[in-house]
Amino acid sequence: METVDPSFLMEVMANKMEECLIAIIRTSVFCLTESPFERMKMRDVVAKLCHARETFCIIQ
Repeated sequence: METVDPSFLMEVMANKMEECLIAIIRTSVFCLTESPFERMKMRDVVAKLCHARETFCIIQ
């Protein structure tokens, strides 16, 4: 059994959380486009948010 340095594990978790938040914020910015015709479709928003959850979130 290998031992993992707790501080390294915390750093990895913090990085994953930061990447997850960036993906969510980036998606939300696309939703704020002034023109309704240039905004993301809701199906695309849901797909991007689900992808962020599956890719970055530690607890599902």
